Amino acid sequence: MEGHDPLVKDAEIRKSMWEGQVPIVFQLNPDEVTSLQPPEPYYYLAPRGSYLTAIAGPVRDHFLVSAPAVVDEMWFDHNGIPLKWHYPIGVLFDLMGSTLELPWQITVHFQGFPAQTILRCPTDDTVKQYYMNVLKEANYLKHGDGKKVNALSRDQQDALWDGIVKNNFKRFWDVNDLLCPQDKQALKNLPIRIVRKDRPVMQEPISAFDSEGRENTLLDVLQLVLPECYPGDQAKPPPQAIIQGVLPPLNTPILWLCENCAHPDNFLYVVVKEN
Repeated sequence: MEGHDPLVKDAEIRKSMWEGQVPIVFQLNPDEVTSLQPPEPYYYLAPRGSYLTAIAGPVRDHFLVSAPAVVDEMWFDHNGIPLKWHYPIGVLFDLMGSTLELPWQITVHFQGFPAQTILRCPTDDTVKQYYMNVLKEANYLKHGDGKKVNALSRDQQDALWDGIVKNNFKRFWDVNDLLCPQDKQALKNLPIRIVRKDRPVMQEPISAFDSEGRENTLLDVLQLVLPECYPGDQAKPPPQAIIQGVLPPLNTPILWLCENCAHPDNFLYVVVKEN
């Protein structure tokens, strides 16, 4: 549209990404029900950028009265596969769920914690500390050092996490804007994680520009990291590359995606799923 400010449009997209939600129905594992009647399911509209452990309080309160007297740390599974709480909820859903089967069904457990499969999260502060560590890693990739995150006051760091927990876009972005580079050419690397089911997360040094100064695209990144899945001559459709629940065109500049579609930990998550 003529006269439309692209910065305004990008801000709208950024807010739209923030407002993305995943409808979830939590159910207590039937083998752990100790009450005469099984508890009612618990429905929750979860922000894509939050974490299962960050929204676990009301879920725990709802089911604990029906759970065994001796409980382990609460954990979750989908179709029998333990869910890694340190992935943002939106990434977990894009990886494990389906928009054709909503709400997303998650089973709640209070026993048998699968310590060989997922990390423990004993306190609410554990997930906050994990988030801050990932945020520092993302900014180290962008700037080559941790100065921007280290320069944040305690109140500013708390505001970032509070914005995530309370789904407050303004509170979060008032601080997160301080971490955004003003000079795109000065970016060292882009914080990008490629996520595939049953595979280790892939994280390679990715530049926003090629050797001739042209912006790299999503396809450029996928061909670099997963050349076997995205060869130059496609004999069959390539795997889906899902970002924030959508399939962006593969020719989308990767820098634009990092600026507008990254999760609150400042990483851009690309979920690759076979067709």
